[in-house]
Amino acid sequence: MSQSQALVAHFSVEKMNILTAVLLLALVVSAQAQCSLQFVGGRTIPTGGLIGAYFTMDPNACAQICFAKWNCALFEINPFRVQSCITYSSGIFPRALSPVAYMVNRYGSCV
Repeated sequence: MSQSQALVAHFSVEKMNILTAVLLLALVVSAQAQCSLQFVGGRTIPTGGLIGAYFTMDPNACAQICFAKWNCALFEINPFRVQSCITYSSGIFPRALSPVAYMVNRYGSCV
C-alpha cells in the first residue's frame, strides 16, 4: 500500500468514526424525548416515550412533522437517500448546540 493510499484509508476511517460518534450521541439525546414513531399513512406506534422518528421520501412532510410537532432536527442519510428526523429534548441542549442540530449543519441538509 502506498503512502497516499494509506492516508486515504486512514482519513476514511477517521471520518466514519466521527460520523458514528455523532449518530450515537444524537440517539442518546433523542432517547430523552417523549414522542412516538410515525409512519407514512398516518399510523402511530407508541414507543414508550423513549424515541421517535418519522421516515419518508418527502422532505416537506418530514419537516412538517419534525419542526411543527416535535421541534426536532431534520437530516438526510445520504447513502440510502432517506429523509430522517430524530427528536431531542430541548431542555437538555440548546437547539444550536444539540448533537442532532450539529449533525444537520455539519453532515446533512436541513429543510
